Amino acid sequence: MKGLLHDKFIKGLCFLLLFSMQSWAQSFNVSPGVVRGFAENIISVSIEGWDCGQIQVRTDNGKMKKVGACRYMLIPQRLGIANITVSKVQNGAVIDLGVKALTVDGTSQAARVEPAGNYGTSRPGKEKVPQGPRFEASFAGKVSGELRRRVSFKNRKIILLSDDSKALTAASIVSFRLVLISGDVLQYEKFLESDELDTESLQTILRQKDNVKILFTGIRVRYQGKLILLKDIEFELKS
Repeated sequence: MKGLLHDKFIKGLCFLLLFSMQSWAQSFNVSPGVVRGFAENIISVSIEGWDCGQIQVRTDNGKMKKVGACRYMLIPQRLGIANITVSKVQNGAVIDLGVKALTVDGTSQAARVEPAGNYGTSRPGKEKVPQGPRFEASFAGKVSGELRRRVSFKNRKIILLSDDSKALTAASIVSFRLVLISGDVLQYEKFLESDELDTESLQTILRQKDNVKILFTGIRVRYQGKLILLKDIEFELKS
């Protein structure tokens, strides 16, 4: 009897070990490998031979939410590394497949936001070139550079630019996220459903020391019933 139980135990242990090895050996992909700190980044996650609806993803750095088929929005809250744990759901059980370490950079070259599109219909694979007008945001007449306390904040609005003047009259900025960073430390963050700074965010900016980074991220434009995500704009505060 003891021998029979022992054999069953060994077989069960071998099955679990084999199942675990197969799970961890299953190929998965997370891209891009470099993301921008404190900003909205769209990352793609896929598991070979597995449906997007049966994938779960989590991170140890910041906020993350699903925004489309196999696509997630990641907002890292510190520079360095963001570990992305990828899991699959099988027969009601969540099985971890592995971890991908993404580099979290503080430079504008690391920003990975989609220039346009509807997240609900996005799918991984070859990126399509956006059709139609191109939009860009500016603040105080600039898209980058320095903002001076005394002159740059007389107008609080983010101004929309486009290569199509007709489209510009039909488009509007509906929301954005303001982020203030000193070195690699997050000083302030606020989401605004507007095209301009509110009193609180403006006063917070003016209280900051010189060289604080001012980042306008997650800038969304409504055009022809769709939301378009614009490229971030970044500045440095000066006296």
